Amino acid sequence: EAERATMEEAKCLEMQRNVGIQKKSCEEDLRAAEPLVAEAEKALDVLDKKDFQELKSFGVPPPGVDQVCFCAMHMMAGIDPSIDVDKRGRVKDVSWKGALKMMGSPENFLQNLRGFKFEIDKQNVPAHNMEAARKIKDEMGKTFSHEVMSKRSQAAAGLCTWALNILFYYDVVVQVEPKRQLLLETQKMLEQANEKLAEVKELVATLSARLASIMKEFQDAIAEKEAVMAEASRCQNKLDM
Repeated sequence: EAERATMEEAKCLEMQRNVGIQKKSCEEDLRAAEPLVAEAEKALDVLDKKDFQELKSFGVPPPGVDQVCFCAMHMMAGIDPSIDVDKRGRVKDVSWKGALKMMGSPENFLQNLRGFKFEIDKQNVPAHNMEAARKIKDEMGKTFSHEVMSKRSQAAAGLCTWALNILFYYDVVVQVEPKRQLLLETQKMLEQANEKLAEVKELVATLSARLASIMKEFQDAIAEKEAVMAEASRCQNKLDM
């Protein structure tokens, strides 16, 4: 059992090492993605209620501005309650009217944009949301940029920068997720191995204590036997004299 305990302990130490490596890898990947979030937040920090009110004032938005708003709509479908979705969770009304509804309350809209990163972290954003948004970005090409949009609308320019960085951030989180799942599984295995090791160590301790007790009883019996034999030998010597 002592040998078994040593083997179990070696397994646990190897698992601890693997958990440490996996955890470090996840943390490094996510840390590398934080600047993307910072850039997205910075793009929103320069916007205020007036910028979105100006955007809402367009009867017919400048070219591309509506597409940038549609990109945000797709991203936040099912997250922002002001965006109507169908049974599949996809945007029901991809139109300027739908975009205006999304921006109905500029304060709430900005708050939803700022909180979107946490929805990604919590795995609340369906992949098809980001795929639909990415399709718009790719179709617009170089037009989907802060530089181009800033000549048409400051709010659209800010949304553009936010969307670009959030898309990149989402990609990093998706890549890290399998590592996170593996880390969770390994940690669970480590916990189970530690429990097993504790049981084995407890058994070894019990057996060791029992063995020590038996050995003491044996040694006491030997000592008692030797004492009796010594006493008998002394008595025999007296009789022979």
